[in-house]
Amino acid sequence: MPSPRKNYIIRKALFEKLESMPERKLTLVKGAAGSGKTTLLTSFAREKKITDYRWISLDGDNNNIYSFWYYLTEALKECLGEAHEDIMSLFNAVLDKEDIDRLLTIIINQLDTQEKIIIVLDDFHIINDADLLQTIEYFIKNSSDNVHIVILTREEPMLYLSDLIMSGGLLQIDEEDLKLTDQEGIYFLKHTLEISQDNEILKEMNELSEGWVGGLQLIALASANKNTSIRDIKLLNKYVVEYLTKEIVDSLSEEEKEFLVKTSILGYFNENICNKLLNSSNCGYILEKLSEKNLFLINIDEDRGTYRYHNIFGEFLKLRFLKLEEAERAEIYYKAAAIFEELGDYEECLRHLFETRNYNEVLRIIRLMGQNYKAWIYLSQIPLDAIQNDRDIVIQRLFYHYFNGEMEQLNDLFDTFKEKSENDKHWKVLKIAQSLLMNLDLQTDLMSIDEIEKLNLSDITKTIIYIKTAAFLYMQFKLRESLECIGKAEELLPKVNNPYLKMSILSIKSGTKEELGDLLDCENIYGEIFEIVKTNKFMSNLYMNIYVGITGIYLKSGRIEKAEESLNLALEYMGKKTNMYIDAGHMYNLMELRLMQGQKAEAYETAKKLLELVYYKNLLFASGLIKYMIYMGRMTDDLAESFIKTYEECEPKYIRIEDKLTYAKILYYMKRETEALEMADNILQITRSQKIKIKLVEALLFKIYVLGSRTCQSDREILNIMREAVYYSFENHIFSPFLLEGPWILKYLTRLNEERNKDLNSKEKLFINELTAFFKKDRQDDLLSEREIEVLRELFTGASNRQIAEALCISVSTVKTHIINIYSKLQVSSRVEAAEKARKLNLIG
Repeated sequence: MPSPRKNYIIRKALFEKLESMPERKLTLVKGAAGSGKTTLLTSFAREKKITDYRWISLDGDNNNIYSFWYYLTEALKECLGEAHEDIMSLFNAVLDKEDIDRLLTIIINQLDTQEKIIIVLDDFHIINDADLLQTIEYFIKNSSDNVHIVILTREEPMLYLSDLIMSGGLLQIDEEDLKLTDQEGIYFLKHTLEISQDNEILKEMNELSEGWVGGLQLIALASANKNTSIRDIKLLNKYVVEYLTKEIVDSLSEEEKEFLVKTSILGYFNENICNKLLNSSNCGYILEKLSEKNLFLINIDEDRGTYRYHNIFGEFLKLRFLKLEEAERAEIYYKAAAIFEELGDYEECLRHLFETRNYNEVLRIIRLMGQNYKAWIYLSQIPLDAIQNDRDIVIQRLFYHYFNGEMEQLNDLFDTFKEKSENDKHWKVLKIAQSLLMNLDLQTDLMSIDEIEKLNLSDITKTIIYIKTAAFLYMQFKLRESLECIGKAEELLPKVNNPYLKMSILSIKSGTKEELGDLLDCENIYGEIFEIVKTNKFMSNLYMNIYVGITGIYLKSGRIEKAEESLNLALEYMGKKTNMYIDAGHMYNLMELRLMQGQKAEAYETAKKLLELVYYKNLLFASGLIKYMIYMGRMTDDLAESFIKTYEECEPKYIRIEDKLTYAKILYYMKRETEALEMADNILQITRSQKIKIKLVEALLFKIYVLGSRTCQSDREILNIMREAVYYSFENHIFSPFLLEGPWILKYLTRLNEERNKDLNSKEKLFINELTAFFKKDRQDDLLSEREIEVLRELFTGASNRQIAEALCISVSTVKTHIINIYSKLQVSSRVEAAEKARKLNLIG
């Protein structure tokens, strides 16, 4: 917080308004430059002995969602306690805009204490970024009652404040309130500025300034110059302000003028900084003299003697600085940059280097800052032609725009370097990145591990590339290669020490192993993932991703109740948030769940919604989804023909196992049985050699389905195939391929268990029995309605029709109707027979 000026005015009326600040969520102080906004708040704090302000003086660099919250987090460091480190690790992670939601949740929860916290955002008028404003609105709305926000601004903030106004949560002080009364103006001139004039002259000065503190100070300082008379000033406007400011500066010594002009470029300064910049040993004395003259110096740290210029005066001085020779300006900028580099303030250093347009030096400082969002914000400001020969910097810039959701800038980058990415193998990474990040084009040749290793990149950037490459290989169904890439990322992880990247690695690893059918490994991996989020509370919003992911494991292993439970938990965490990939994953799992539960109509409705998503517009990309349309009995000739056309036009090297399997099923649907079986055999050859268990089992069961439809097919061959399917399924409890095929498979499982029992080990027998029980249970649950089951339970106790009616609160005639239905469905003719049949079918517990 800046220190209030000496001999400040006690603004009694405004102080009384500010007394109610703790009762309001937001205090808005709005007025022109120099209207006394900052002095009002700092003097109020001094008078009331308020020490818990968390003050941020905003500038243009803070009009960025990451920069703003980074600085606010630093300002709140003491209030955040141990969570501060968690939040900073979030900033140093690969943030995207959705991660800001997690960050805000942590900050809001951590600030919910008994301690009163006042956050002051000074110069808020520079904030106009739509995404940033939305997060600030969210923070204001959801922060706890002990948190109060104060906004100092020249203009109406672009925030939605209607709810606060209606609820009485907003305290407003506007420009009219800030104007000095005659009494306050005279006090300010006499005691603050120490001007010796009679009250009539002082009153005239205040009237001319119309109560504007900044204007009054300019008039007073200018009239101290013997060449300027108050009576010569008829109107106070921006031109007169420039004239008065010039009059003030011209009245100073040459040494003082040089000091003001050359230090005007500094964001802050003290005696030591100024001495180094000006090669002087006299700056302490000059600062003292200028401070005595009230020359718009704002003391931002009394202990260290650190100052900055008021905006009115600072902007005028910068205009004078621009009149210096270009070479002299450049020399001053370089000296300032060197001073702040030595102090370790790389951001202030960069501001001066950008003015020199020496982008090599800019890049050198950015590299010193490390690869994080703080550095990448500055990297994004460098013209593209200045980084055209630095591939590694281009890649970092690429990731910044991607994670920031800046698709237009990303396209500009790709267009700028298109020729390089097509003709130079060293720039191949850009073309691949375009496919990975924007086009989701599965027909892309990726970089090999050797090529990635040769990139001269930091560990964190290389880790990101490995993760993205592994994810794309996973989508291309190159599962072993995906695991190899993930292994390389895991090797780098200890150096990076980033929980988000670790979770990304584990998620892709689990997804890849899930497709391979290593479901037991997947559950262990999810145990690690849950532990990461539990340990790093700031990652709690990722629970929705985790529950969507683990649902797939539960579905593939046939744990339907667990799958439904985890999907519901994911839905709770998702709330109103939208994310194309998470929403699609949730819907996909829901479709599969409903299909396994026999609810084909509900599954189909979800499948239709999925096909509308951009994610599934590429028919090959949607091959898994189309396969489910066959399971639902909803395949159409048009969809089948479109898929076949797309498949047959695709280069063979880009066709995945998933695509082949769907193609085989569609060939059979189109009555091209021989071709379908040939494709099935091709899939079996690949999946056996690569041990891709789930697709192997799916292909085996598909072949059984095709062969079983033949009238003269050998049962021996079918049982051999079913034996192989069980062999590859039992260890990891791979249930889903069997459940999706439906009850027809039961007869072959039963025959295998009966005729090949000696060939089966105990775990394989147990697996077959569990599958058989699932199908029988499924049939029984569908056999009777819930009410019929309730009536059957009462029958089992020997209750009469009247007793059943009373127990279930229904009429006797309704009981009779249910009993008739039960007899019909169970194919029995008496209560005794019904009870016996129910016992055999295990219909009642």
